[in-house]
Amino acid sequence: DPPGVTWTHTESAYLTLLLRGGVGYLALGLVLMYLSWRAARARLTAVQLQRLPASERALAATVAALAVALVIVNLAFPYLTDSGLPQPMWAVWGLLAATLPRAMA
Repeated sequence: DPPGVTWTHTESAYLTLLLRGGVGYLALGLVLMYLSWRAARARLTAVQLQRLPASERALAATVAALAVALVIVNLAFPYLTDSGLPQPMWAVWGLLAATLPRAMA
């Protein structure tokens, strides 16, 4: 943190990432959101080509929606760096990655 700044909470995931790791860390967070959305959309497209279980369709739709929602929500609260949401989100992202075809992974 910059000297003299005594924020208890930054109130923004983007500001938190910027203060903790600089522009590179912030860019990495944004890339993570984009790649999550892209992988989910790719899986949803594959669902239409292949008959996949409803659970995989729901998983892909959830990740796609959360990736978009978190871009907006992170403006008001540091969800990616706070306790609570990040842990289940990593599990959901991992489950999505496990369902991707080998060509995508």
